[in-house]
Amino acid sequence: LYGFLDILKLKLGNVNETIRIITKGEDKLNPLIKVDENLLSFIGLYISEGRATKKYIIISNSNRELQNKNKDLFDFYNLNYNTRNKNDIQFNSVLFSNFFQIFGKTSYFKKITSLLYNFSNKQLSLILRSIFDGDGWVENNSIHLMSASNELIYDVKNILLKYNITSRISIKKVKYKELTKKYLKLNISGKQNLMNFKKHVSFLIKYKKKKLNKIVNRKSNTNVDLI
Repeated sequence: LYGFLDILKLKLGNVNETIRIITKGEDKLNPLIKVDENLLSFIGLYISEGRATKKYIIISNSNRELQNKNKDLFDFYNLNYNTRNKNDIQFNSVLFSNFFQIFGKTSYFKKITSLLYNFSNKQLSLILRSIFDGDGWVENNSIHLMSASNELIYDVKNILLKYNITSRISIKKVKYKELTKKYLKLNISGKQNLMNFKKHVSFLIKYKKKKLNKIVNRKSNTNVDLI
């Protein structure tokens, strides 16, 4: 594509609206995709609760507001999707599916690629919010995030430092049927960390946001915070 544009002495930004990438699955997309809130939300939710095949992406989350954001993204680009059940929505796009595989096809291989590190702190915060909306929760005086992907947990830990949020990582063993699997759990605690999380990341899911507000508004325990 860039070779043809060079010959014609054209810049992609100037002709993006007149160029279409068309696949056998009848995807029709312009080469440049707008980085907006819906796309960032989709990226975060895919990282936490999505999987990709060669032809489609499945996002598993029952929250209607998050589901609608994902649907709005595909509606904007006139792409198809279908609801499998109350949790799973199948988003049909060869182009999107191939692109999103850079974040990992399944839960064990999820990661935040170097591409996202070029985003602004505001854009990254929206991705983090969706990741925590997917696999995060609030418990006692702390926020938790658990994943089967070690790389993802350490990626999130590093990015949180952009917002002056420090966290700890521990191993969590989960027994499913006859198998015991190891997951990494990220923990955010301490008054200042929680306040920074609320300010820069937070949750979209209302009951999680309500729990966050509750623990942030509690009086801080200096001894616990220092530890």
